Amino acid sequence: MGHKGRGAEGQVRCEKCGRLTRRDKAVYIDKVMLSNPLDRNQVQDPAYKRVFSREVAYCPSCGKHGRIYDKKIKQMERERAFAEERASRPRQRYGDRNSYGNAPVRPAPSAKPAAPAAPAPAAPASEESEIAPESRENPQEQQ
Repeated sequence: MGHKGRGAEGQVRCEKCGRLTRRDKAVYIDKVMLSNPLDRNQVQDPAYKRVFSREVAYCPSCGKHGRIYDKKIKQMERERAFAEERASRPRQRYGDRNSYGNAPVRPAPSAKPAAPAAPAPAAPASEESEIAPESRENPQEQQ
């Protein structure tokens, strides 16, 4: 029988000093990792796409000393502002709310044939309408 999530918390190693710290006490931040240090100049260039980021853990003392907490607070404020802005935008809703992103369900076509269409209203009398309908269909037969 397991301890169901209670008990010893996993440990992580601090990136700065190497100290082992409980996972829930550690300070995490996303850090940009470059494969080549000479590429630092090109990171700001919009065409440069080879940037990898990874989550880095710091112990509480290094987090405080290296001002990681301040960076984390600013990052959380930006995310909160973005979430508030996104929530204030009007949503566009398509179809049923319960469709979960799928197209709305259309009813299946019935097995009964459709009712015949109503006859078209009669056209006003003109010179062409005086000609018999048989002659209009195939003019070569008259000759």
